[in-house]
Amino acid sequence: MSKDDGGPAFARPFSKNGEYSDSQQNRSQEGMSLRDYFAAQALQGQMQREKDFGKTVREQGFSKYAAHIAETSYQLADAMLAARSA
Repeated sequence: MSKDDGGPAFARPFSKNGEYSDSQQNRSQEGMSLRDYFAAQALQGQMQREKDFGKTVREQGFSKYAAHIAETSYQLADAMLAARSA
């Protein structure tokens, strides 16, 4: 079973000449998922509050620290999606 990603965050429907554009035909784009958008917002918040970034990276190593922040961002995104459906 796949994880609910909330659907497209910035979807754009298919458009024909004259409908949304003057001279060209645009293909639809699903854009990023709402889960990805929420994770990006959570990432910004986490990085903003990280006062001891350099110290943390030196202690944990960048790869380990980055993996932790990424995982936490998606956990927060999943919580936001769950709150939407509650």
